[in-house]
Amino acid sequence: MDLIHAIGSFYREGGIGMFPTTLLGLGALALAVRHVVRPSPEREATIRGLTLATVAAGALGAIMGFVATFRFVQHVPVGEQGATTMLGLSESLHNLELALALAVLVLMVGSFGAMRPRRLANLSVPG
Repeated sequence: MDLIHAIGSFYREGGIGMFPTTLLGLGALALAVRHVVRPSPEREATIRGLTLATVAAGALGAIMGFVATFRFVQHVPVGEQGATTMLGLSESLHNLELALALAVLVLMVGSFGAMRPRRLANLSVPG
């Protein structure tokens, strides 16, 4: 139950930018898994594009969080502004953290799909 609570907190703290980042990342991951099962050079460009879009969405979510933090912190008492700013920036970085974690996972899985045709070609019997 603690893991579910931690994931919920992670998403809640990261804000709205977490959802497009997750959708793009899971889409890229699904294509990467399919690429392992049935490698296709045509699919590689789509996987790369979705992975780049995942990272871009994570960066955008982080920047949106930075902007919101800087707008909000001016309404906080001066003595609390430093801590509030650090908390806001930390929560905003959840977007980028998620994006990079998904991108690394997609690239790792996708690399197995890229290796598979070469491995099969090395096993083929010369005709």
